[in-house]
Amino acid sequence: MSIWSVLRRTTTANRAFANPNDLITAIRRGLRQLQYRPDVTTAPGHSAEQRGDDLRPRVRL
Repeated sequence: MSIWSVLRRTTTANRAFANPNDLITAIRRGLRQLQYRPDVTTAPGHSAEQRGDDLRPRVRL
């Protein structure tokens, strides 16, 4: 999922911006919030564990 699509669905959704600076501020805030949520922008199946490429044996304790 692209970053822009996440921002459109979250930060800028259902919002009227008073001026271009208001839009820029909202996008910057949304990007800052996304820094702490890397799972949002990672598409399913792209990590090694989800694809099954993890060749390390799983040990049960």
